[in-house]
Amino acid sequence: MGNLVHSNDLSTHPLPIEGVLEREIEWVAPDTFLVDVVTRLSRLEGSCALPGMEAFPIMALMGGTKDGCVLVMENARLTGIFTERDAVRLAALGINFAAVRVRDVVRAELVTLTYVPGQNLFAALTLFRLHRIRHLPVLDQTGEVMGIVTADSIRRALQPANLLTLRTAGEVMQRHVIHAPPKASVLDLAKLMVLHEVSCVVVAKTRDDVGVLPVGIVTERDIVQFRFLEMDLERTTAEMVMSTPLFALSPRDSLLTAHQQMQQRHVGRLVVSGERGELVGILTQTSLFQVLDPIEIFGVVQVLQQTVDRLEAEKVALLQDQNLQLSTRLEQNTAQLRWQAETLSEQAALIEMAQDAIFICDAQGRIVSWNRGAEQLYGWTEQEVQGQSLHILLATVFSTSFEQVQFLLLETGHWGGELTHTCRDGTQVLVESRQVVMRGTQGEVKAILEINRDITMAKRVEEALRQSTQRLGFALEAAELGEWSMNLQDHTASRSLRHDQIFGYEELLPQWTYEMFLKHVLDEDRPVVNALFEVALSEGGAWNFECRIRRADGTIRWISARGRVWQDAGGKPERMLGAVGDITERKLIQFEREDLLERERTSRALAEEANRIKDEFLATLSHELRSPLNAMLGWVQILRGRRLDAATQARGLEVIERNARSQNKLIEDLLDVSRIITGKLRLDVQTVTLADVIEAALDMVRPAAQAKAVRLSQVLDSRAGPVAGDTNRLQQVVWNLLSNAVKFAPKGGRVQIELRRVNSHIEIIVTDSGVGIAPEVLPYVFERFRQADSSTTRVHGGLGLGLAIVRQLTELHGGTVTADSPGPGQGATFTVYLPVRSVNHTDAGGEGVHPATTDLLPRLAELPRLDGMRVLVVDDEPDSREMIKAVLELCGADVVTAVNAAEAFALVQRSQFNAMVSDIGMPLEDGYSLIRRVRTLSVDSGGRVPAAAL
Repeated sequence: MGNLVHSNDLSTHPLPIEGVLEREIEWVAPDTFLVDVVTRLSRLEGSCALPGMEAFPIMALMGGTKDGCVLVMENARLTGIFTERDAVRLAALGINFAAVRVRDVVRAELVTLTYVPGQNLFAALTLFRLHRIRHLPVLDQTGEVMGIVTADSIRRALQPANLLTLRTAGEVMQRHVIHAPPKASVLDLAKLMVLHEVSCVVVAKTRDDVGVLPVGIVTERDIVQFRFLEMDLERTTAEMVMSTPLFALSPRDSLLTAHQQMQQRHVGRLVVSGERGELVGILTQTSLFQVLDPIEIFGVVQVLQQTVDRLEAEKVALLQDQNLQLSTRLEQNTAQLRWQAETLSEQAALIEMAQDAIFICDAQGRIVSWNRGAEQLYGWTEQEVQGQSLHILLATVFSTSFEQVQFLLLETGHWGGELTHTCRDGTQVLVESRQVVMRGTQGEVKAILEINRDITMAKRVEEALRQSTQRLGFALEAAELGEWSMNLQDHTASRSLRHDQIFGYEELLPQWTYEMFLKHVLDEDRPVVNALFEVALSEGGAWNFECRIRRADGTIRWISARGRVWQDAGGKPERMLGAVGDITERKLIQFEREDLLERERTSRALAEEANRIKDEFLATLSHELRSPLNAMLGWVQILRGRRLDAATQARGLEVIERNARSQNKLIEDLLDVSRIITGKLRLDVQTVTLADVIEAALDMVRPAAQAKAVRLSQVLDSRAGPVAGDTNRLQQVVWNLLSNAVKFAPKGGRVQIELRRVNSHIEIIVTDSGVGIAPEVLPYVFERFRQADSSTTRVHGGLGLGLAIVRQLTELHGGTVTADSPGPGQGATFTVYLPVRSVNHTDAGGEGVHPATTDLLPRLAELPRLDGMRVLVVDDEPDSREMIKAVLELCGADVVTAVNAAEAFALVQRSQFNAMVSDIGMPLEDGYSLIRRVRTLSVDSGGRVPAAAL
């Protein structure tokens, strides 16, 4: 307490003004922007620095007043003063500090004190009280600024310990404390400071049982600092930036205790709390200043002097008692110091064993302690680093500005962050640093403890993880996948924007749950997806599936999702992570591929079936051709022997004729099928009476029916009027159905044909009592080359073309045909449906008329006479050429033959012919080409000779 001014000295020698004058001041020009002024205020912790603090840079921010100001000067003349309270007031008004200059906001009234030699403190105190100010510029006789007097400079000069001891905090504290809740914005706090003209606002919570509980404090200096850091005062809440914990006093504590706490903790305000921690008041430097008012001190000195005599006697007794107490306390302190020494020894051992680098620097930043962890990390021994500047030795690189680190370290007493240090071998390490200020009994900085942990490898791993995560993000984006993470406790999920876009949302929804996902899944797919989810939860495995979803716009899309369950330490499912992608295009391609594959399989099956049918057809055709030809060739050879009687010769010729007609019928069926397929079959449409057609067909099949004793019956509806059609082709339809029925009917069986009219169509129904048709064969009976029995041991012959021709001819007439059978051995029924319509002579397309040639080879006796006719026969086949020549000569014609088209063309030009018969297929030049060449000739040269094709 040697620096305190005693009461007697104060009464005898009033303090001169020079003793409280701060001479080192900050000033700015009037056109300086407020943002730069605030920067000055935030850089200065006081209006001046205490002596002895210049050696260590960090000490420049310690000590001095908590009230800051900047003088506004122009041409070395004072024009105004800007204080922290002004900054808070402007911040509360929302002023843009970057756009306003200081001259626009300084107050017009400027209170100053003109210095007069011998002037004492009372002149300044009078102005402080009169104008309620905290900063008083002092000018010399010429008007130049000498310095500034502040409340704190007066408090430092006036420290009468006895007076502070006699007064308590409860006597001088401000009972009306401005407070705000923790959630209040910093801007609201600034407005409260301006409204109530206070330098701080206590942040407090309200409880019904206690009242107002202080939890923190925000000062004018804090507001200025926040503005300097360009924080958003409106969005920043008090609890985010308040100074905490608070240093609280009891109302019974003396002002000396309060003064010592302010000096030790470097604060300008102390909260006063009751027994339950409730807020009862606040003690500020201004409160102490009022107590230390020299005017009041002068009055109190007289009272103190009167008590001196009484106290002298008491002091003697007290000193004796204190001597005894000191002896006892000395023994206790000795034991305490011994225990502390042992504790320090243990702590030193722990520090030495620690893996982290731990060292202590003095107030000037010089290393005084350096543990083994520091030696291992940096490479220097403790002896090598003693007394060296820490930051120079390690070439420290801060993650933020050095000034900000200094500010936070001295303001809060600790700092933490990341630093880059250079080791002895030149390698750089990244450390996580924790620094703590160690203060003396008077609050001065004694040392700084620093603990550093090497996080170089951890940062590399962190960077690798970041890059891996970034690459994963790029991969997910490139693959158009949406990532998600589901909390399995409440089924809520965090996810990427791409995830929601897959479900049809342009922006991220506020919330996403498993239930919301299931609503998007189509009803048909939902049970399977949910079942797979339950299995994944129960087994703790993967959740992989594909399903259809209905997007927000109603469209249906395919998605593919893959997820995996993550369990906690107890094995309980905790989260599920995964990704989802839109696979609609892939699915469409897959479906198309499957469809193509199915069609290929079908086509291959059809091709194989067609190939099988072809093989069966060729086998059947060879049999159907070979059997009649064998009979014909056999009888021809027998007849050439000329050893037969007339009856046998006649029977042989009959066999030859019958088999020839059978061959002709077979070939005609093949030609009909070919014409139908190629569209060359033409109908000669006219009015047809179906009853006559049926009668003619019955006459044609009657011999075969009689041979098998098959009974033919007919039921003809007289109302069944005529239809439009080709008589020969309709007769071919009926004959094919009747001949099939007779062929498959057993001996003694029956065949019935019925003609009837039903509404607008006519039905021809052929029913037999034959072998019937199996159900599996029934759908194919009208297909070409199809037979119920195609084996070599079949009972009934034929190529399987009859019913196919029936269907094609019926459809060409605009009708349909159906087949029905109860089953094998139960007969069959075929029904032809023909529309009733008017006659319209149109053809079904094609190049020529191809009449039915069932009876293409009439009996020779029925052939017409061709006496006097000269005919040219053209055929490259000698047998056919000679056969046609013989037939025509039997009819009385004069026949000339040619073996090819060239010979025939020459004969036409040289001779006159009444007719020409030509084969179509010939080598080098066919019959069509021959006819075209003949038609180019003149009439006299035979260009109009009638021609017939074979």
